[in-house]
Amino acid sequence: MIGHVATRRTVLRAATWSVPAVLASSVARVPLATAAPAATSLADPAASQSAKDLAALLSGFSADRTMAVGQQLNLADDDPFAPLTALDAEAPALSSRVRVLGWTTNEWDYAVRHDYNGQVLDDLITRAQAGDVLVTSWYPRNPRSLADAHDDPPGPKVVGAVLRAGTVERKRFLAEFDHHVAPYLLELQKAGVATVFRPLIEANSYWFWWGCDNARGGSAAWRKDVRRLYRLVQHRAWARGIHNVVWCCSFVPGSDYRAADPVATRPAAYDIAGLSSYDFESRADDTDELVLGSYAAMAAVSPRMALAEVGPANSNGNWDPAVITTGLRDAGAAPAYGMFWFDDGKPRPNNTDGSWIRGFKQIASLTGGKDWLATASEDGLIDVAP
Repeated sequence: MIGHVATRRTVLRAATWSVPAVLASSVARVPLATAAPAATSLADPAASQSAKDLAALLSGFSADRTMAVGQQLNLADDDPFAPLTALDAEAPALSSRVRVLGWTTNEWDYAVRHDYNGQVLDDLITRAQAGDVLVTSWYPRNPRSLADAHDDPPGPKVVGAVLRAGTVERKRFLAEFDHHVAPYLLELQKAGVATVFRPLIEANSYWFWWGCDNARGGSAAWRKDVRRLYRLVQHRAWARGIHNVVWCCSFVPGSDYRAADPVATRPAAYDIAGLSSYDFESRADDTDELVLGSYAAMAAVSPRMALAEVGPANSNGNWDPAVITTGLRDAGAAPAYGMFWFDDGKPRPNNTDGSWIRGFKQIASLTGGKDWLATASEDGLIDVAP
């Protein structure tokens, strides 16, 4: 999510939450190993078979001119599956048509440390074993200030410090990965589950500490260093025995938000590029559109594509996801999946510059959301063929 990582306001200790039977029993997917042709080589030279199968599945979605429907969950919430159960509150029940489930290690780690929602990761594993796709995101804290990822302005000096051996910043950055990310990726791997992994979210943006260091596309030094930072995460994962990952290069439109050109900041090796596509509603009810800035440029240099985040920002709910289908058809684009975020909230009607990012975002909260989801196949795929 642009500039925002949800944080839990209250702690429900020792609580457990398990996916409702209606959600679990309705999932009947084609096993990953037989769902698509063999995958091409991945960023990880030692990628597991489950990672190769997942990559092949994603490639197959796009090759068939379909897009899998995704919904981000907040695993630190009292009701983490609420964005799905809301789709079943009134007939028809459509939660089973959500094929891709997103989660962040930050929120899950918070729940683990405060001893609640203990069953949730197992529930996600069960769904993945049945054929759903998991997308895992990590928002590392600023290793110098220890503030949240988005609480400090971009700091190229911090990025540089992480890249230098022996610094406090490097030790903190790697320790966070080792203790608050790696264990959960390894838990998935032990269960035979692969995941798309998004470290350094929206790396060409300017609202995270690893982001663009000026409003002119970033300095040459920063562009080089952010690519090295991504590589550092990859090498750390491989050193910890993590090989069940389809590596995602997360980006925002280079022409918007004073961001850098994502082609110039993309990692040396990755498996899928994911655009954060937000339609900023300046008065909460602007004309709906699908934002595809930099999509074609990244598609030309990337093995696979996704709408890593998609939907409206600052919307009062009057946003119709049908514009995603028409926008993709008009552009001739077929991303493997499109992920809606979870953090609903009231918009600011007087926001005229698109700077406020709240508003309604869940599929179930949007006008036409369920009607659009009903156009997906029972396997959770939207036909985007022109």
